[in-house]
Amino acid sequence: MGKIDYQKIYDKNKEGWKALTDAPQSYEAFLAGHYSDSNHFIYELLQNAEDARAKRIAFAFYADRLVFYHDGKPFDRADVVGVSSMLKGTKDLNSAQTIGHFGVGFKSVFKHTCRPEIYSDDEAFAIENYLLPVELKEGWEPQEEKTKISYSYGEKTYHPFQTCTHLTKIVIPFQKRDAEGKIIDISGEGILEKLESLSDEILLFLKSVKDLYWKDFASGKTVYIKLRFIDRKHELIACRYRDSLAQTETTRFYLKYKRIWDHPKMTMAEIAIAYRLNAGRTSIVALHQTPIWVYFPTRDMTELPFLIHGSFETAVSRERLMTVSEFNEDLFAALGDLIADAMEDLAARRLISQDFLRSVVMRAFDAENEMPMGLKDKITKKFREARIVPDAKRNYYKATELALAVPYGMAGFRESSLWEESFKDVPPFVAVPGEHEAKFNPYFLWLKDALGIRLFDLSDWAKKLCGLPERTLKFSEAKTEEKAEVKEAKAKAELRELYKFLLTQWDERYGRSISYYGKTTSYKERVYEGLKTAWEHLRKAPLVLNMENALGAAWKNGRPALYLEAENKYYKPPSSVLVHAEMAESYGKLFEDVFRIVKFDDFQFVKENHVEKYYHNAKDLSIFGDEQDWEREHCEDIRWILSVMKESGNAEEMRRLLKSVCLVRIETAEGIVRFAKPSEVCFHLSDEGVDMKIYSARPSVDEEFYSAHDISRADLKKLGVITTPVDEGMRTGRGNFEFAPNAIWTALDEYCPFIEIEDLWTNISDIQHHSEEDFAKKKSVEILRLLLFIHKKLAGSIRAGKGRPVVHGGKVAKLLKRLRDEAWLYDENSKLRRISKMSRYDLDRTLYGDLLDKKEACETLGFMKNERDRREGAKELVRSLDSIGLREILSQVDSEVLQMELRRRSIPVLGSRMELESPADDLSTVFNPYALPRSTEFPKRRVRDKERLVNHIKMDFFLADPIRYETKLRQIRVTSSPKKIRQYVSDMYTNNSGTRICQLCKQEADDFEATEIANLGVEMEPLHLCLCPGCATQYRGLRDGKKESFKAELKDALQNASQESSDGVWEVFLPGDQVICFTETHLAEVQAILSLLDEHGVPNVDA
Repeated sequence: MGKIDYQKIYDKNKEGWKALTDAPQSYEAFLAGHYSDSNHFIYELLQNAEDARAKRIAFAFYADRLVFYHDGKPFDRADVVGVSSMLKGTKDLNSAQTIGHFGVGFKSVFKHTCRPEIYSDDEAFAIENYLLPVELKEGWEPQEEKTKISYSYGEKTYHPFQTCTHLTKIVIPFQKRDAEGKIIDISGEGILEKLESLSDEILLFLKSVKDLYWKDFASGKTVYIKLRFIDRKHELIACRYRDSLAQTETTRFYLKYKRIWDHPKMTMAEIAIAYRLNAGRTSIVALHQTPIWVYFPTRDMTELPFLIHGSFETAVSRERLMTVSEFNEDLFAALGDLIADAMEDLAARRLISQDFLRSVVMRAFDAENEMPMGLKDKITKKFREARIVPDAKRNYYKATELALAVPYGMAGFRESSLWEESFKDVPPFVAVPGEHEAKFNPYFLWLKDALGIRLFDLSDWAKKLCGLPERTLKFSEAKTEEKAEVKEAKAKAELRELYKFLLTQWDERYGRSISYYGKTTSYKERVYEGLKTAWEHLRKAPLVLNMENALGAAWKNGRPALYLEAENKYYKPPSSVLVHAEMAESYGKLFEDVFRIVKFDDFQFVKENHVEKYYHNAKDLSIFGDEQDWEREHCEDIRWILSVMKESGNAEEMRRLLKSVCLVRIETAEGIVRFAKPSEVCFHLSDEGVDMKIYSARPSVDEEFYSAHDISRADLKKLGVITTPVDEGMRTGRGNFEFAPNAIWTALDEYCPFIEIEDLWTNISDIQHHSEEDFAKKKSVEILRLLLFIHKKLAGSIRAGKGRPVVHGGKVAKLLKRLRDEAWLYDENSKLRRISKMSRYDLDRTLYGDLLDKKEACETLGFMKNERDRREGAKELVRSLDSIGLREILSQVDSEVLQMELRRRSIPVLGSRMELESPADDLSTVFNPYALPRSTEFPKRRVRDKERLVNHIKMDFFLADPIRYETKLRQIRVTSSPKKIRQYVSDMYTNNSGTRICQLCKQEADDFEATEIANLGVEMEPLHLCLCPGCATQYRGLRDGKKESFKAELKDALQNASQESSDGVWEVFLPGDQVICFTETHLAEVQAILSLLDEHGVPNVDA
């Protein structure tokens, strides 16, 4: 090659770019301003060395200059023209095999210098004023320079260019021209940082350069970056990075796939991808925030977890890709194909793992939004067609040959000696651990939906486990060297792992632990779907260890087969049906909640032996061991149940159980034996005294049958037999009321604002649609009886608020408001009326009887008040007064005023005395209480409805207290209620004139004693007499003289008393020829009590 004519090139450029070369400082921004990074020229120097096919390059950093070396093709005339021209390079613009496309690329060095110097083999020149090459004739000895260039690492010194054929040296003095054109020194600050930023990846996508050195002569630090190929295909690459100052050396491995082809716009177009490997080269490391490479990193960043490179069209600076470029789009599409095709090689290298799929492939799907690569479709197609889907052991299959374990924790039991047989026909599992980690759900859906991998959930496994035989965890030492106890310990450890796994699934599903799967996802929903039916199968699988070290099922044939051990005084179960004590202690929650294994205590014994036979409605007596002796067995079952309810503390649990058991015998018209659930039957009389045979359609418990077998009403009530149709509803809460929309409230006393009454509206509808029928009238009576009894629940007060609560009075239950607007009560003309439209005195007294006398209760229900109410109220007030009170009231009346008012209304005085005999008669005598006519006629209390009276007494009887005493130095009777008793006998024996009559002497008994008939063992008001003091003393003498004989004779006399009376007085002859008189009602009540005592004995309310 001849000598280059620098002067000729100089003159040509001088003439062509005269303005620029005369004042170069004015054009710096134009020439170097394409680069956002002022140190980008480092890449330009690397690019020139790569295009010169250099193998080695080196940077030497001094305080006043940067020197660059490479061993590539030396500069020729075309190169000199290229670096000293504008927009005219020497590179083939239609080939991707050279990097530089623009003549201005080298001009980036002018950011740091105004006169770069280039030495290349025999040539040496400087470039002045950007475009003017000037030959340098001294100071360059290539061979001598090769030996000078060196770097040290440890104790060794290396001369990288000593054996090179060629050497090019580019010197960049840190000098520039000021505004007047004078050359001044500048700082090279920033260049060293750029060199420091060169990573081991910098040579990855270059074809020629394999060694890069740089040295800071101020600190002596030398960095050596080396790239070498490990395999023949040049795909596996090692990048070494050595730091002499830190005395460190690191090597990172990359797997690079490259494709070169001729594109219509560019020959030998190139794309490549590079995956970083871990140190052992066994897995791929996911990268973060990676740039797009065009041989060197650009400023266009991606979220791809690997590196992509292409010979993309870029801006002049080569820092960014052209935003609108069909060629670039074609390169991206080709990159998508390359990435998908590379998957088969990755599988061959055993690099595709579930971690790779999740951290690399899934992230790549998300990152391609701005790059038209079609990655998801292309990669998915490849995974559906090729055998590259990894199982848990990183063996590779087609997607159709694998299964997804849901939850994936099941896959861990595949290698268990206890459970491996249950996976015999199950495909290998694709690996999907880490379900609680981010991005897991898209990965799961891709495997399930996009790849079509079948699911194997816990329900599927549970069915397989059901097929395992029952086994004993006892091992011999014949076949292996392991000792039997070691084998047993391993088996139990595997068993514990299963129990932990199942408990985790249960806790997660039913919310009793911190969420195991995180937020609700498709995976989580699919797990839950499998769990719905899994438990039922697991209870039938031989998974539970018993006390004999055998694995068995918790349930067989719909019944418990295993139990948790508990104290039981009735029966001790064999060890074969008891859960292993150690396992029960550790996993009791699992056995109780999941396997529904119960403790074999007294409760369980009674449940299995005395309750379960009643689970299905007994249409015949075949449920009993001996159909001929069924009554004895049935009553024995009842007593067992009552006993365990009393002694085990599980009364509520037993009542819940009995709700689904047809346990109680009911009355039937045909007398056929039938049983029903306690919660579906009721007593003849409710707690409120309502005749439930009239009120309710529910069947009635056969009280007569149970009474005959010494099973009381109280016993049946404990079993859950319905005693009332009333549901009190919510009595405390927040909100629900206009006056306290958000406040906490509590209903006071007995008030129940949300009370409900079973069958109430049905009954009212029946009354309204069949008002002429007798049954409708009876229903009306029973409804009124019920409402009057519970009237305090229907209206009252509510306390609302927390800090300073306010009591809101006069509130009425919703039920009562509605009830007042319904017509369901019969008036004296047998017409239906509403409560709000009638007085209680308008009611048909022959139908409702003494229910009308309950004044307070009637007022609560809302009956209207008229003149009759006020008149009757006055009468009641007078009747309630004793003689002293009556005298006080009459003494305050002005006789003359009263006389005038009576005459104005034409009302006679005291009935027969309409006028006074003479004006001299004193009007005051008319109102003298002592002058009021008084009668000693024996009071009449007739029985209107004998059956109702007996039922009423029966209810009181079963609720009555037995007589009890407490010893406090002397015995004191503590169960009687003197006030109630006196009120009863006083009301019973006061005649129409207000005179109280003694039952013995039949004379006025203004002062009286309520004397007990005899101590019959029960506290009830009817068992007392109304006697004057003298007769009371006489009667007690007879009664207490010979207590037992007197009691026997008295009972006989009372029970055999005549049922007929001509004058409404019933006489009973006492021992000693004494006669005691009774009203019909009183005698009927006493006889009913005596009959009940004979039939049931003294009721025991504490039972």
